[in-house]
Amino acid sequence: MPRIRLRHAELPKSLTGWIAVNDLGVPRLWATVWADILLCGVAESTRGSHLAAVEKLYQSVANQTGGDCLDLIIATLDFDELEAVLGGFLAKLRNESAIEGIDREQTWQTALRFVGEIVNHIGRANGAVFAEVQARLIRLNALYGQLAPKADRPPAPIRALPALGRRLITADTKSSPRPI
Repeated sequence: MPRIRLRHAELPKSLTGWIAVNDLGVPRLWATVWADILLCGVAESTRGSHLAAVEKLYQSVANQTGGDCLDLIIATLDFDELEAVLGGFLAKLRNESAIEGIDREQTWQTALRFVGEIVNHIGRANGAVFAEVQARLIRLNALYGQLAPKADRPPAPIRALPALGRRLITADTKSSPRPI
């Protein structure tokens, strides 16, 4: 149960919409904070697609570490572990892109944005470590900012003969008459 859509006639409009939950149906802390506070101005469908990408990150971290611990890694600002799980997530997306031929760049960019904005949010709350958090975020962006899990595209089909080939074909057609 990666994400659910809260809808009920008795719920206020501000409490309806997409929410990321774990396998037990408990809301994911940082995904909820990110969606409700930092993504509050986006459309509901956009919020849902962002949360789907973030849920893929949560699932990848759970598969890598053996437990649902991304919220803990982020809360403790464990940048070494964060770099490790992001690297594993990028490798997973690249493999999926190569196998399925689907571009996963948007998923990667959303996950990277999620981590960066939440870590920045936590760092601002704790002024003592803010400078260190900013330095580590710059490092994360330098490490992963240019990488993308794009699928390999097949080479473009040849659409025209090179100039030399055209001259040879025209020379042959001029010398021999064509049967009608």
